[in-house]
Amino acid sequence: MKKLTTIILALVIGLVFAGSVTYARISNPTALNNTTVTLANLIAQSATATSTFAGGITFETSGFVYDKSSNNIGIATTQASEKLEVVGNILISGSNSLFFNDSGAKISIPTANSLSFDTSANERVRIDNNGLVGIGSTTPFAILSVESGSGTSTIANGSQAKPSCFQVYSAGGVAVKLTFTDAGATLSELGHCTDI
Repeated sequence: MKKLTTIILALVIGLVFAGSVTYARISNPTALNNTTVTLANLIAQSATATSTFAGGITFETSGFVYDKSSNNIGIATTQASEKLEVVGNILISGSNSLFFNDSGAKISIPTANSLSFDTSANERVRIDNNGLVGIGSTTPFAILSVESGSGTSTIANGSQAKPSCFQVYSAGGVAVKLTFTDAGATLSELGHCTDI
């Protein structure tokens, strides 16, 4: 009890004369069980130690909230429904990425004011700073540019068995096939697409 009284007295003196406590050593932490200590400032100065809190933690009511019962973190919310919930905007600056599950699936900022979408560690779609979309292209030249590094790129609509399609050949040229159906039955076809 004497140690606890000394600790509380030291903290009060620090608050009264300095307006904050910059350093407090607690020699018997168990003496503070179920005790609330209010500090103007708490500064952890060790560069090697890890500060551990047994329960949840909150900064500025809802500024940053860690809920121990769910292990969820909320920023600007006290009731995060997922592992991380942010109420407000998120800024990713520089040439950084947002990864999904592993490093193979991500959304990146390849150049200023542009986005790229990757799967299996390969860029599949690029939206450039002019709003042009490239599929298979990192330098789209139209509202929608579809390119194939090799072979044929196919855009299809409908079922795989009865599609209408538009194909772009890597060597140049296009092919178009229109399939007209009624209640699932093919009425007629116009044009031709390779392997479809």
